[in-house]
Amino acid sequence: MNILSEGTVHLERIPMEHVADRRMTAAEHHAYISMLMMADIRTGTWRGSSVLLTELLGYGSKNTMAKALEGLEEKGYILRDFVAGRPGSFSILLDKSHIREGANAGNRVDLAGTKRGHGIPDGKLCDALRKSLGAAISVACAFPVVERSPR
Repeated sequence: MNILSEGTVHLERIPMEHVADRRMTAAEHHAYISMLMMADIRTGTWRGSSVLLTELLGYGSKNTMAKALEGLEEKGYILRDFVAGRPGSFSILLDKSHIREGANAGNRVDLAGTKRGHGIPDGKLCDALRKSLGAAISVACAFPVVERSPR
């Protein structure tokens, strides 16, 4: 199974600044950059899980990546289309992911706009709220709002 997309990835300096000023932990940064490197170049989503990230990145405890994904979502860097306790991979939409193919080529994911457009609140989603918003989250991850990429 090839988990990597072909070609290059556009990375902005913002995530490193967020590590430097402690808005993002080192594990969150590692997870975010890794997911960006593996994201679908047509949608800005990565299909995976904390278990898969743990294996790929060589962490000893899956809790490290589980907490990283939770923190990234709570802070507005990602949106996860998953149900707690259900094993397997799921779609993860990455804010500022640059889309390189398809109708939205040249744009990037606007996660805040995507959440607003689909009625998904900011911050941590409790299990009950996540379950009630399941359909909206699935559609948001599949059809994100995009914005023009700065050049």
